[in-house]
Amino acid sequence: MNNEISEKYAGWIRYTHQRTLALTEDLTDEQIARQPSSTVPPIGWHLFHIARAADRLQASFAIASTEADQYSVLHHEIWVVENLQALCSNMLVARFP
Repeated sequence: MNNEISEKYAGWIRYTHQRTLALTEDLTDEQIARQPSSTVPPIGWHLFHIARAADRLQASFAIASTEADQYSVLHHEIWVVENLQALCSNMLVARFP
């Protein structure tokens, strides 16, 4: 990807991230967990999936390394590195035994 396209794409991602945070920062835990009906998932479900997609995206980007203009890929998602899958599974088991 050329630099101009990369910068526009990165700007769009930043804008989307900032808007998502601004739109949800004042929500309470109850509002995030509220399920409006049996066929509509809570806002938290959507936020979780937005965060997972962003994590996968950042893990796929090539980043400039500090050594001689080489590029490396971030191979690890935060989800994997911090073992968040196990944490989420444990939280769900505790909440819904």
